[in-house]
Amino acid sequence: MICLCHNHAPYVRAALQSVLAQSYALVELIVVDDASSDGSPSVIRQFVREHPRVAALFNGKNRGNCRSFNRALRQARGELIIDLAADDVLRPERIARQVEGFRSAGETVGVLFHNVRYIDADGQPQGTYFPADEQGKTTVSVPQGDLFAALLRHRPVCAPSMMMRRAVLDGMGGYDEALAYEDFDFWVRSSRQWAYRYQDEILTEKRVLGHSLGSRFYRVRNELLPTAFIVCQKAKHLTQTPEEHAALAFRVRYFVRQCWYTHHFGLAREFARLLETIDPLTRLVLQACRWHVPIHAAYLVYLRRKLEPQGLTPTPLRRGEGL
Repeated sequence: MICLCHNHAPYVRAALQSVLAQSYALVELIVVDDASSDGSPSVIRQFVREHPRVAALFNGKNRGNCRSFNRALRQARGELIIDLAADDVLRPERIARQVEGFRSAGETVGVLFHNVRYIDADGQPQGTYFPADEQGKTTVSVPQGDLFAALLRHRPVCAPSMMMRRAVLDGMGGYDEALAYEDFDFWVRSSRQWAYRYQDEILTEKRVLGHSLGSRFYRVRNELLPTAFIVCQKAKHLTQTPEEHAALAFRVRYFVRQCWYTHHFGLAREFARLLETIDPLTRLVLQACRWHVPIHAAYLVYLRRKLEPQGLTPTPLRRGEGL
């Protein structure tokens, strides 16, 4: 168990305590403080004094999640690894249920994941990652097995719910320390080699805070989108089927829009060039735009064939009209 902390003083004790409260006894806990400035180191040191079996590492300067995690991974001895954020909480049966899950899973399964309940800063429930009924059972179909294409297209895995085989991380050389965040890269590289298995249980509580890592994705010229570009470049070399190419193209289009929203205009052009190499249709459309190929008449024919069965008729703009 590796717990990463950066300025989580109000929550880190609850996160660490949730590990020690597990029904599964054989748990190694390593907590890494990444140069927090809010008193988190003091909270961690006090916790370690109370629980000497907990190991603590303190970064002299901020090194980011990837480097901090790898530092602890080199020290960890377990065959199964959980990457725990210091503001999240494990339910008491989480580790036991996932260890049991790996015992029944095939050797090709490298990652187990489950449903997650969101909580606010005060620990109050705020819904779940996947829709669930009153018994906590998921009410939608969750993909599992070969998730490479699904993880490119969207996010069918909630990162805090993952338990990973040590062999998965060792095979990847740990997290890529050149990146600003880890989960997208981990999903792309690990799912190419390993299967994922879903456990239909709520075993983790994820705290939703305004200053979380995910919220930084929406800031102007944030440092996360350049990481996404690097991962998409990696993914391009790993895609093999038309479905996988289409999934990556879908994700790159999303990042182009996100770059626009956050004023990453130069990076948007880099994503667009990457998209041209992935999706032949996009390349054709962009080239046609450069050459000013007129296609409006054919487009109207297409619209008529699509809309007339529904009783609709496209109305072409008159010259001079438009947005």
